[in-house]
Amino acid sequence: MATDVMKTLRHFTLIRELVLDYCEGCQSGVVPTPMEADAVNALRSTVDKFDLMNSLPDPNLVATVLGNTSRPLSISASLTSREFYKIYTGDNLRFETIGWLLATAGRALLWALGKFRQDDDSLQRTRLADEMLRSSTACLVICSLVSPVNDIMIWLFHENLLFTSMMCGYSGK
Repeated sequence: MATDVMKTLRHFTLIRELVLDYCEGCQSGVVPTPMEADAVNALRSTVDKFDLMNSLPDPNLVATVLGNTSRPLSISASLTSREFYKIYTGDNLRFETIGWLLATAGRALLWALGKFRQDDDSLQRTRLADEMLRSSTACLVICSLVSPVNDIMIWLFHENLLFTSMMCGYSGK
């Protein structure tokens, strides 16, 4: 399941574009825009280092991300908000981060942001949105099993709920 999530990062260029488009237009997001933009931009180093857009995820990378996810998120009192993204990206990359960014990108995709516009192939857009929802939900499951609750996990749950509601509808009464 973790490897399948990492395979979704083969779409990183579009994921990044979608998240940044979302950040540009968002006026009331739960996650502060600079933190979201910093996180998706920082993810590029991992994607490039492991060539995730062109090759299968390295098992060592998957193991490292799982290990990071299983450790408590350590937030020191001296950490500035501008540096916050560094504790959950790069060498500290966690599945909470990946899932939250995929859910955000998926929502932006459904709003026809990024390279997909209204006249583009809706079947391709739907398949990509399905993959992002599956991967975001897989991250949610992984994190629920191995990670103590933390800020990033809360963001993941929130964004995944919104994305799931967009994709599947809401049946609450």
